[in-house]
Amino acid sequence: MRVFIVVLVLIFSLQSWTKADDISEFQIEGMSIGDSLLDHFSKEEIKKNEKNYYKDKEYSISEIDLQNSIYNRVNFHYKTNDPKYIMYGVAGLIYYKKNIQDCDKKKEEIVTELSELFKDDAIKRDASRKHNGDPSGKSKISAITFDFKSDDFIDVSCYDWSKKMKYWDHLRITITTKELNHWLWNKAYK
Repeated sequence: MRVFIVVLVLIFSLQSWTKADDISEFQIEGMSIGDSLLDHFSKEEIKKNEKNYYKDKEYSISEIDLQNSIYNRVNFHYKTNDPKYIMYGVAGLIYYKKNIQDCDKKKEEIVTELSELFKDDAIKRDASRKHNGDPSGKSKISAITFDFKSDDFIDVSCYDWSKKMKYWDHLRITITTKELNHWLWNKAYK
């Protein structure tokens, strides 16, 4: 029953995106690209939840667990030295501990809905790949990305982590600016 409710909430919450003219109008848990994290969390909470995933330090990421939400966790990318903590990326995560098949099913449902919503505004492409943060190459991301004319994108993906990485498999819906995406692909892990 809980899965059914989550599906309905995801679908109906995504429908509000149809009127969005640019990526900053899309929201995850009421948060958008260009917002200050300080409008949603205290500086202490942001700093306490920072993670150290990247070798390059131009951007930072904070991950905050949520209660009573469709998402188990949200994460945010912001420039490391920005006192306003302006978001360049925001993602909502739903855990699928040892159940990647259910994640794939949920991803397909969301992709079908978004394909209809964005049919005139974005190009849909398969962005499946190995996770470049896993040196073994065994962690995989099954992803569909919606690329907008601005080169910003929305990504719906299932993360299937190798046992060595000790992370939970999960569904992730991500809103990312082209600037952050360039950094993630070209600098973050180098």
